[in-house]
Amino acid sequence: MRLIDADALIAEIVGTTTFVKDSVLFQKMVDEAPTVEADRPIGEWQHKPSKSGEWIWWQCSECGAVIYSESEADRKIHHAYCGVCGARMENTK
Repeated sequence: MRLIDADALIAEIVGTTTFVKDSVLFQKMVDEAPTVEADRPIGEWQHKPSKSGEWIWWQCSECGAVIYSESEADRKIHHAYCGVCGARMENTK
């Protein structure tokens, strides 16, 4: 699951579609798409040391999902949200 800016998507579709019928259909599809609550849980990545030291792994404080990264900088850049539960990670700033 991912949250999108539906208004920006509609504007892009309408701006790139030459057929009015298609743009109306796409706009209707986006408008009628199921929505989700934007309130996400807030968690943090908890560092878990690896035995080999080659990889750094982190566990989501909300759901326990594990990610692996080569460095702390990699985690901060690529993992601002948990891919499993969607929690926004506070310690990625």
